[in-house]
Amino acid sequence: MLLFALSAGACGGTNVRPIEQPAFTTPTTPAAAKYKAVPTCKQIEQKVQGLPKFRSGNENPSPFVDMFTGCEFQNIPDFPRIGLDISVWRDEPGRAKARERFDDFTDPVDDGPADVGVGEQAKWQNAKDNDSCYLIILDANAVLLLNNKPSDKTNPRSEACRGRLKELAGTFYAAVQPS
Repeated sequence: MLLFALSAGACGGTNVRPIEQPAFTTPTTPAAAKYKAVPTCKQIEQKVQGLPKFRSGNENPSPFVDMFTGCEFQNIPDFPRIGLDISVWRDEPGRAKARERFDDFTDPVDDGPADVGVGEQAKWQNAKDNDSCYLIILDANAVLLLNNKPSDKTNPRSEACRGRLKELAGTFYAAVQPS
């Protein structure tokens, strides 16, 4: 009887609070990758006006990238030579891989940020041969690389070298955007 009285007293007090139900949230789906395909060099050539003649292309992924298109345009044997590459990594982890590639790109020496009005971030780079200029652009799960080797041995930091890439950045960016 004593046990019954104690348990009844414990349950009948005014300090009893209802049991709180845990809040359940709907798991968020990772953001879909922006780039799910890449155009071919011929498609890029049709969309980007004013390029030299198409010389060669590589449209095969490597062990380091899920999708790749690399195109070279040059009036052989003359210069200028323009290179346009796009590397894409799939799915949400692809965004981190693209960022890593952008941050760790070590072929040319990083030469500071570039304000070209496209992508999430862009930077200039100097080529090892010191007569080409490079522009690398990060955009979601893709890295775009543009390079210009002018006809004359121009300083890679000069407007003569970089100006052409500034002009191409917008049209190349537009040409590779998912439809």
